[in-house]
Amino acid sequence: MTSGTGWFGQRSAGFWTVVSGIATVASLILGIVVMKNGGDNAAADQHVTVINPVSSATTEPAPTEPAPTTEAPEEIRFTISDQLTEGVEEETIYVSIEGSRVATLHATRDAPIVTENVDATTTGNYSYVLDAEILWLDSDGELQRSVASGRGSVYIEDGVRLDVYLHEESDGAITLSLEAAA
Repeated sequence: MTSGTGWFGQRSAGFWTVVSGIATVASLILGIVVMKNGGDNAAADQHVTVINPVSSATTEPAPTEPAPTTEAPEEIRFTISDQLTEGVEEETIYVSIEGSRVATLHATRDAPIVTENVDATTTGNYSYVLDAEILWLDSDGELQRSVASGRGSVYIEDGVRLDVYLHEESDGAITLSLEAAA
């Protein structure tokens, strides 16, 4: 090593700009992978997280004045509940909000009402998808399995309780909805 060049040696400003860009892309990809993997977790308390990546590729020295701090958004907590449908042996409802699974509600005759807490970062309208597996006894006492789904949007704010509703259509089809409790 020659004296005065430092451990990294001397590089042009363009070289460090390219290195900074590569690091930014890698961190964005890592953030997406972490977000996608977090959507398959079915733990009792889940988080819907909004990630706002910020990067700056510059070769100028950092400013000497501290940058103004921005407050992190205040987290809100809400609950999602399901009550076992009359005549049903058990039902499992998978709740996804904004494309991420946030709750799995499993109601049985032994535990007919289930509730999960969910955290979000902002009050507002969110899109949801509900998927369900419903087990019931037919008139011969045989266990039957039905699947149902539903999608829509719902307004979420701190403290709100959202209930899952099962609707039987005139053609026999079953649909689901997610609505704020009255």
